[in-house]
Amino acid sequence: MRARGGKLRHFSRSSMVTGTMRRIAVLAGITSAVFPACASERAAVVGEPRTASAPAPHALRTAEKSDASFPPLRGKSNRVAFPLTSLGAMNTPVALEAAASNAAWVVYCQARGDTDGDGTIAVRVGPQGELAGDELSSFLAVAGAEERAIDELLAYDESGRWLAIDIEGRVELVDTVTGSVVELRDADRARDASWFAPHRALSFDAQGRQLLYAVPRQGHAVARLRKLNDGSEREIVLGAGALWRTELSHDGAWALFRVLVDDATGNGRLDWPVPRRTRNRWRCRGPVPRYPAWIGIGDRPSWVVAGTSKLKPAPEPEFVMPFGTGLILRDTKGALLLERRGRRAALVPADCGAQVLHADPTRDLVLVACGGDETPPAFQQPVVLVGPGLYRPLGFDIGPAGGDTWPALTPRLVALYPGRDTVLVDLERRSVEPLRPNDVVIATAGPKALIRRGSTLLVHDVDGAPESTLATNAEVAGEHRVTGTFAYAAPYVVDVAVARLAGKVHGALLALGADGRALVAARDATEGELARGPLTWAAPAPP
Repeated sequence: MRARGGKLRHFSRSSMVTGTMRRIAVLAGITSAVFPACASERAAVVGEPRTASAPAPHALRTAEKSDASFPPLRGKSNRVAFPLTSLGAMNTPVALEAAASNAAWVVYCQARGDTDGDGTIAVRVGPQGELAGDELSSFLAVAGAEERAIDELLAYDESGRWLAIDIEGRVELVDTVTGSVVELRDADRARDASWFAPHRALSFDAQGRQLLYAVPRQGHAVARLRKLNDGSEREIVLGAGALWRTELSHDGAWALFRVLVDDATGNGRLDWPVPRRTRNRWRCRGPVPRYPAWIGIGDRPSWVVAGTSKLKPAPEPEFVMPFGTGLILRDTKGALLLERRGRRAALVPADCGAQVLHADPTRDLVLVACGGDETPPAFQQPVVLVGPGLYRPLGFDIGPAGGDTWPALTPRLVALYPGRDTVLVDLERRSVEPLRPNDVVIATAGPKALIRRGSTLLVHDVDGAPESTLATNAEVAGEHRVTGTFAYAAPYVVDVAVARLAGKVHGALLALGADGRALVAARDATEGELARGPLTWAAPAPP
């Protein structure tokens, strides 16, 4: 197989971009915010013990809760009770910010007044993605509650239950199941200008069990870890310095921090490597993504990590990514290591120049591309499956892999693209199954893979069942989205787990629910103007 620009793609293109940019924001430090960082910081020797840990976390009292239901709308338009069927005002510009996978809530931006005085309510999209026209405001709609005008959606968990919002100068934690709202009075509200990244100071784990948030403290880096089931909190003192970014690992096992300690610029203060942001509602933006970059500004952040079970933070200059109960590290020579319970095991030698394509802590397996130990990395990069005691070359090369990909989804099948070829790496069998050239893998579920072959949608089963054709007129250049076992390949929705065509979406899909429902606007966006409301969750139409 020949190598030409292969990429990991076991989920949708939009998910790939989001995930890549998320890693960039955390890993890149002072490098460009557009291009992935090539490696983590390297400053220690294999086998060298970690530096002394910071003080142990302090237990805090459970935060006092506010009203047991959503408070009324505060001074802005439209008090409407929602079953989440028709969201937002009629026939006015609207842009989706985010939607829960279970369709329990939706956050959207909408213009509801003629703020520019031209006699119409309209928002235009410029050639570079900039918006012009009337002012957009953010709104939160939760099933069974009133629409709320908010200043910003800050963070949310993947289960669809929890939200953190900024409203009138307060950070509120919203439980969409019970309807309770808790003000996080000590949460750090400061923002950076990373448009593509999650909020720098608040992070949920994927299961919605914990919330990690930064606490402003002059001269010290401080955060709190909140258990969402009972509201109890523990304070984490990271030591002297400035806390730039906080993040919980996908599985919630690790609290990860980017801390500024050294005034490398010599200006007498610690500056973030990304500018601060003062303008509100910056997430209200058009369909054309814009990714600003900053190179060589501010001070360089260092990694500090802490397991959430014990919360004993320690600097980790060799950190690459969390890996279940362990950490993947990269030593000063470039070798990849796995550290668990204070012990280190070699995964990949330094001469591989490994970049992580996919990490699966549930199976103890990592897919890497070997770019070599030279700069720039080799154009043809052999792919290797590694784990404790395992080093298995898979017999094909891909193009330059970019930055390391952190663990998130842990599918059985991972799609890779060696040039025009397409392969499925089966992590259960630790084997490779070739597909046809130019096949595009849209989603996988267990042994099944949804594939677009030209304009045909079909399901391939690595356990030996015959390929099943689902549709023959899919859009070749159409958008792909994946939520749970459902996948969208314009214009169709497919339940991949049972190889079933669920239906067809008329109009542009804005979000895909875990039950296969589609979120659409009353009128689709055009090349130069936003979509128009209201938004509606609807089951796909019969194909």
